[in-house]
Amino acid sequence: MQQFVYLFRLPRAKLTALTEAERTERTRNNRAWAQQLNAAGHRLSPHIMDIAGHWIGPNGVDRPDPAAGPDAEVTAAIVFLEARDFDQAVQLARTHPGLQYGASVEVHPWAPPGPLLPSGQ
Repeated sequence: MQQFVYLFRLPRAKLTALTEAERTERTRNNRAWAQQLNAAGHRLSPHIMDIAGHWIGPNGVDRPDPAAGPDAEVTAAIVFLEARDFDQAVQLARTHPGLQYGASVEVHPWAPPGPLLPSGQ
């Protein structure tokens, strides 16, 4: 199995427009999806993001929130998982229930960071 990462993005307006019942249903459906994939051996590790954050641009300069507008997308979650190959990772992403609520999913192969350089380099 290879490691992949899903980046879930959602329009800010969609995050705030869901009713309590829709949020409950979405959470229930997402959990069922994750449990099904975990049971199949895909070893999901989800990390839900708060929409609040701080953005730092090049040279360490603070910058405005790039997702401040109502049409802007925010990163809502990051999920690490294992799949046979990239095609299977994409196929599994297509089954995520969040797509029914306006979410988009980016699929990326995942690799751990390279070796650290010796100090002073």
